[in-house]
Amino acid sequence: MSVLFSGCENPELQIKKYGYGKEANENLFASINLSKTNNYGQLLDKIRLTTCNDSIPQIVLKDENGKRIIFPTAADCNPPPFDPQIKHYVTILKGEPYYPGSLKPINLDSLNWIIQNNYVYKGNDGYRTYFVVVESNRNEKIKGIKKFLIQLTKAFDKIDTKLNLNIAFWEIVPNIPPPPKE
Repeated sequence: MSVLFSGCENPELQIKKYGYGKEANENLFASINLSKTNNYGQLLDKIRLTTCNDSIPQIVLKDENGKRIIFPTAADCNPPPFDPQIKHYVTILKGEPYYPGSLKPINLDSLNWIIQNNYVYKGNDGYRTYFVVVESNRNEKIKGIKKFLIQLTKAFDKIDTKLNLNIAFWEIVPNIPPPPKE
């Protein structure tokens, strides 16, 4: 008796991975399903909870060409706001990407140029990685964030590089007014 199993998956579909977690043991991976995530705050909570439970969060995005797996950059369970240089940020508001601290939207047609010029993280010994900090309010809907992540990774794939694309997720830190003068 022989049994033949046939999968419905298209062999042409690609799986692309982004972030440092892609080299880790697959037993540590914990998928975060964006379609079961109500808002950006819930996404941040899932990333932190997964990281704090000694697992590696992975965000799986599906499109017509296959899967894109993002391993979010997380230093620890409750990372503080980080400013490598303000140019590494993208702020998502009402489903649209903006330059940080600005009301100027990012032209997604020039995303390839933006990645190569604003998101490259240079170390002392030259280029080390590409680094993007996605920030938004906790109540931001996931749809616009998911759309931006797909566009970002597609644009990155067009760049001829062996460097890694790392993506961190942060909550917009409100401007705290200075203490009153005495």
